[in-house]
Amino acid sequence: GNCVRACPTHIIRPDRGEHGIAGLLTPTLDFSRDYCHEDCIRCTQVCPSGALVPLSMEQKQKFSIGLPRVKVNLCLLGDDRECSLCRNWCPYEAITLEFSPVEYTLTPKIDLEKCPGCGACQAVCPPSPAKAIVIHPL
Repeated sequence: GNCVRACPTHIIRPDRGEHGIAGLLTPTLDFSRDYCHEDCIRCTQVCPSGALVPLSMEQKQKFSIGLPRVKVNLCLLGDDRECSLCRNWCPYEAITLEFSPVEYTLTPKIDLEKCPGCGACQAVCPPSPAKAIVIHPL
């Protein structure tokens, strides 16, 4: 639980049984309200088990913690509404909005080479309760 206590954004939380009895109280990531800030490595510095490898700030910039998936059917852009929050909030500039001349809509596209899966896009995504962008663990 050291990582849970060390996380300043409180995105690391103990599993409360969502992943079965074997995962009970193991750390999970919840990007519903915040994200893994690009200038924080606290969790990697306090893990006594080795589950999290200690990283320097430079190493963190190259390390991926998740894989984003866009659910276009939930995205506000798919409903012909204006939204660019995911693109604007992405600290890694990994999201672009691409126009489809066939569907005549904009769609978020994520550059996986730039994206570390920090969760900023998911945290800021307005649809609720289900988000249009969800970070899946690697």
